[in-house]
Amino acid sequence: MQRIPRDQAHVYALDGTLDPALRVAAGEPFAVETDDASSGLLTSGELAPTLENLPYARFSPARANPVGGPVYVEGVAARGRIRIEIDEITVADTGIWYNRPPISPLRDSREWPEGGEAYSEVIRHEGDEAAVGRLRWPLVPMIGTLACAPEWEVHSTTAGQGPFGGNLDVGDYQAGAAVLLTSYHEGGLLFAGDVHGCQGDGEWSSVADESRAEVVLRASPEPGDPLPAPRIVTADRIVALGIARPLEVAAREAIMHLLRWLVDELGFTRREAYLAVGLNPEFRIRVYQMTVAYALDYVAGASLPREFVAI
Repeated sequence: MQRIPRDQAHVYALDGTLDPALRVAAGEPFAVETDDASSGLLTSGELAPTLENLPYARFSPARANPVGGPVYVEGVAARGRIRIEIDEITVADTGIWYNRPPISPLRDSREWPEGGEAYSEVIRHEGDEAAVGRLRWPLVPMIGTLACAPEWEVHSTTAGQGPFGGNLDVGDYQAGAAVLLTSYHEGGLLFAGDVHGCQGDGEWSSVADESRAEVVLRASPEPGDPLPAPRIVTADRIVALGIARPLEVAAREAIMHLLRWLVDELGFTRREAYLAVGLNPEFRIRVYQMTVAYALDYVAGASLPREFVAI
């Protein structure tokens, strides 16, 4: 299996002019060995997340969040769709969470002065659990940044977002899911990185369980016109994303995206689609990203069960 080793997965720009790191056939599995969002500088937990210890933070936006790529996928057309199957995500034995005051939502809080302190926590990965101190919760690895190269602009891996994907921190980008993006270049030019061992909805603290990992992906062309935002097909749900600020606009864009998906591609009438999102108790709106970091847009997802949409 072809792979991008970790020492070659320190790309910080979603750039369509870069030479492909790999060329793969449609449907061929390939691996990317990813570094954590700190590029390995904070992995051990021994350094505080200060400007002195993080030279990348002197850039605007921060030159962090490394990815591997681009990967050229045979058969993927420019201004078409690409389907990425996430086969495996294997995280390291530990991850790192850190509070860097400039990107903390509590940095100015007098009630919560800890938000203004620079400190970190090593997250232990123990079987199917993540543990920090006496706290435990499920270990649910996900890919934070999955993207194709934008059409002509160069976006940073920290702040780039759009129909091409980017730093969206979608909790449903888990093993077993399929992600649909807009491809702006022949071959798609795919990037992957920023794996999280676990993350709460919204990634409100601006940092998750930042983990080194190995991801195994397969990509192939997908019929259809360019998408307004990424889509996800999980084992049991379809999810349409909206990317915008404020949050209610992101939610509305996600809902409209789902409505159009139901009508244009899944056989619903416009009235049926409207009823489905308004009345079906299984309709969900989920907030994936809502941080103060780097002026990122908020990311919301509107979803319905696959069993329901197959009627």
